[in-house]
Amino acid sequence: MTNTVAQTDYAGVSAQEVIAFAELMNDLELQHIEMFGDSVNSAIVTNVKAAELKGQSVSIRGLARVVVLQPSTIRRRIANLVERGWLIHDETGVHFDEAARERGAPKVRLAMLRFAHALNKLGWGDFRPPT
Repeated sequence: MTNTVAQTDYAGVSAQEVIAFAELMNDLELQHIEMFGDSVNSAIVTNVKAAELKGQSVSIRGLARVVVLQPSTIRRRIANLVERGWLIHDETGVHFDEAARERGAPKVRLAMLRFAHALNKLGWGDFRPPT
């Protein structure tokens, strides 16, 4: 039995695009695990960053609902991420540390370059970083 993909497309989307997306998402997940420790911590940090970018505050209860874990587990996870310099937890809620944003920025650029390379390879255009 072989595990090769015989289809050339899925619901009108080329198999090459599906494969490229899966590979990119896997790379990002591995990068997040390296940075934050595991997928749960990655989900916490990602949700905090997304909420902040939308101007929304983040609470332990809100994160517990989104990540589907008990608030006590979220509190322990956040304490660990605060200790490691990724998050800040104060009376206004949970925030992404500005120093962490600086520390993570080069990884963001690397991920964007991977996405651009994949899109270029698929013939989607000439994607390159702004000058």
